[in-house]
Amino acid sequence: MGAGRAAFRGLLGAAVFATLFGLAPAAAAAGDDACWQIIYKAVYASANAPHARYVTYDERGAILADGTPLQYIRSSITYRDDGLAYVDDDRWGEPFVSTSLEPGPPVMGPYGDARNAWLSFESDATGLPLIARVHSAQAKSCRVAGIETIHGSSAYDVKIGENEPHSTGVRTVWIDTRSFGIRRVVVRGPLDFYVTDAGHEAFADYRVDVEQAGPYTVVRRVTWQYREREYDQWTNFDAQYDFADYHFSQNAPQGSPLALKPTLHR
Repeated sequence: MGAGRAAFRGLLGAAVFATLFGLAPAAAAAGDDACWQIIYKAVYASANAPHARYVTYDERGAILADGTPLQYIRSSITYRDDGLAYVDDDRWGEPFVSTSLEPGPPVMGPYGDARNAWLSFESDATGLPLIARVHSAQAKSCRVAGIETIHGSSAYDVKIGENEPHSTGVRTVWIDTRSFGIRRVVVRGPLDFYVTDAGHEAFADYRVDVEQAGPYTVVRRVTWQYREREYDQWTNFDAQYDFADYHFSQNAPQGSPLALKPTLHR
C-alpha cells in the first residue's frame, strides 16, 4: 500500500455486529408475517436468555492485506453487561476502559438495561442504541431462504433487506428452528480502521459465529473481507478474530476498575 492509502484508526471503534436492535419494532409491527415473527421470537429468546453481568475472555486475531499481516490482535478483556469494558491489548502501552471493542462485544444483545425494554416490548424500543450505526428499518424485506444445519442443529436462513442490497444492517441471520436461538449473523457495517484515498468510508460484511459456553451464548469468531482498487491494482483485506477462554461472573473481578465505574444508562 502506498503512503496515504489507508488511515489506520487503532481499534476498529464502535462495535459492528452483535445485535438485532433495529429489527424488533419491525417484527412486532408485522402482524402475522411469518418471517418477521421468526425474527421477533429470536430477539425475545436472546433477551430472555441467561446473561452474566461480567464476561472475561481472550481475543486473538489478525488483519491481512494480500496475505501480509497489517495488525495482530492479542487482548484480554473484561466486559460489563452495559457495554463498558476493561481492555488489555498488546498494541497499547497500558490497559484502558472503553465502550468501543474490536470488532464488538462478546455476547448477543440486547444489553444491560435495554433488556427490560425488549422483554416488555415497550413502545420506545426504537430509541435503543444501535451498534455502529447498524439499523434495519421496517421497510426492509424479510425472507426465509431455507433451512441449514449449523453445529448439528437445524436453523432458519433468514435474509434481511434484499430490497436494499447496499444498505447497512443485518443481512442474514441463522435462527434455531426449535429454540429460536441465534446461531450465526452476517452484518454489513463500516470498516472503521480504513478510509479510501478519496476519503470515503469502506464497508464490509461481518460474519459472526456463536457458540454455547455453559448457559451463555457467546461469540466464537468474527471474520470479514474487503477488496479495494487503486488504479489497475487490487488489494484484498482479510480479518479474523477468535474469542476464547470465557469466564462469567455477576460481580466485578477483584481489582477490576469496572467496579469503580458508574453504570451506563442507555
